[in-house]
Amino acid sequence: MRLVPVARRIDASTRRAVCVLATLLAGACQTPTSPPLSAEATTGPFVRRSDLEAALERAGATNEVDALWQRIRAAGTMPIAFDDTAYFFYRGPGEEVRWLGDHTDWQRGWNGRGVRVGETDLWRYTASLMPASRLDYKIVVDGDWRLDPNNPHTMVGGFGPNSEARMPGWRASPYVTRGPSTPRGRFTDDLTLVSRHLGYAVRYRVYLPPGLPDDAKELPTLFVTDGSDYWRDEMGAMVIVLDRLYEEEKIAPIAVVFIDPWNDDRSKNRRRDELVPKSPTECPYCDFIVEELIPIVGRTYPTTTDPKKRGILGTSLGGLHATHMGLTHGDAFDLIGIQSAAYQVPEALHVHERLMAAERFPSKVFLNVGLYEVRFVWHSDRAAEKLRALGVDLVYVQAPEGHSWGHWRAYLDEALIHFFGVQAE
Repeated sequence: MRLVPVARRIDASTRRAVCVLATLLAGACQTPTSPPLSAEATTGPFVRRSDLEAALERAGATNEVDALWQRIRAAGTMPIAFDDTAYFFYRGPGEEVRWLGDHTDWQRGWNGRGVRVGETDLWRYTASLMPASRLDYKIVVDGDWRLDPNNPHTMVGGFGPNSEARMPGWRASPYVTRGPSTPRGRFTDDLTLVSRHLGYAVRYRVYLPPGLPDDAKELPTLFVTDGSDYWRDEMGAMVIVLDRLYEEEKIAPIAVVFIDPWNDDRSKNRRRDELVPKSPTECPYCDFIVEELIPIVGRTYPTTTDPKKRGILGTSLGGLHATHMGLTHGDAFDLIGIQSAAYQVPEALHVHERLMAAERFPSKVFLNVGLYEVRFVWHSDRAAEKLRALGVDLVYVQAPEGHSWGHWRAYLDEALIHFFGVQAE
């Protein structure tokens, strides 16, 4: 297993010191081995954590919060963070206020419960988080889910935008934003293929790199499920990542095929029906990709015919599906990209079980999981151990993130460089 040192990744010792995964659902992970809190503030107008605590105590005792609220808002964002401690605030009417998100696995229970400051309308919530965390969350006021009005940072998810908590140690990926001179690749409009295996039309788009000569042939090719989320700049941002990697000459020229799971009028997302293999031998969507999509793309675009240079990438159910493809169609795909694989889906537990029993697997894998994805980490750790034992060229990333596009987009550069990096040629 190859581990590439990247500032966005959390190391194993920090992971152990900050919290035990089983306690994350409780919204707190203080342990005797936790690193000492910094005396200095890392965000906000409060120099020290003790300054903030003292101000909160005074406001609670006097029920005067206007001046404190002005200081809190002067931070310009939420949370106000000190090393591994995050303070979230909300001001307004309500009987119950919670902060639910990746750090609570989006569950209610008693997780994320805020407390009122004295008898005022100011609410606070304090969370112990990994110092390099980036998390999606929402404020829930009397059952009403809403964005944090004092946090300008948002991340679009499958159910719309969420507020984004950025802890002091977090660093943004340099590859998810275009520069003014970043060249743009060629990206098609929607293309349609009526599938005999699926019985309906599937849309897809094809990306080709900037500056590709007209006589280009046999480009290494990556097929991406949940393609319409991956290609959206505000979600997966994968087209931007590709353009930036070419700009910095990090990867060789490749073609990328983004497969859209939505039906014609976008009233239904078919991803669960498509991506969850019903059995080890029954997966119509797999047959569609291998027997229909690969050939039609190959007749139209300069894509490879060599499975050693062909990959498939997916997230969540797509990561589950990519694993299944590695087990059943390794003769078609030798590069397997697995992001936050939903191995725990009851009807597809056989995928992880078969992986644990496998005697071979495609030669190169990128696997990543968020340390706040408490239902995902165990299976991903076991998968990494197995792949390493099989001699797979593996990059395994454990990130201080949750089940979010902010997480997955941040590590696309690592996946693409692992599969198609210039140094790999």
